[in-house]
Amino acid sequence: MRLRFVQSLLVVALLASVLGLSGCGGKEDGSKLNIGYFNNVTHAQALYMKATGALEKAVPDGTEVSWTAFNAGPAEVEALFSGDIDIGYIGPVPAITANVRSKGDVTILSGASKAGAVLVKAAGSDIKDVTDLSGKTVAIPQIGNTQHLS
Repeated sequence: MRLRFVQSLLVVALLASVLGLSGCGGKEDGSKLNIGYFNNVTHAQALYMKATGALEKAVPDGTEVSWTAFNAGPAEVEALFSGDIDIGYIGPVPAITANVRSKGDVTILSGASKAGAVLVKAAGSDIKDVTDLSGKTVAIPQIGNTQHLS
């Protein structure tokens, strides 16, 4: 029950973000909204919106919605800067980085989760806490993403 409530709140937050943008610029008819997202479960809210067509139902009639998948936030931010996407669903570190690099032109519209990123280990690993990582290799998707900060 709690998960369904949280999902509903996340949908409302993302819809509010998109509806807020729907009046910004562009043509009235035949506009296109290009959305960046991660095609993995860590960004389930965007996957849900894409799968259900919730965004397509929320934008004005005649607006074409296009989805572009990214593997990491920094690549999505570069697509935002280049104009390849109009809005993106990304983690907190790339969002903050984009806001700072753009001197505020890139705006964080809404937060959709809390608690951040975590490190996981394989069953049977000898790693018990962060001090056991000394001398080990830790993999992250890309420098400048949320896992990089974690």
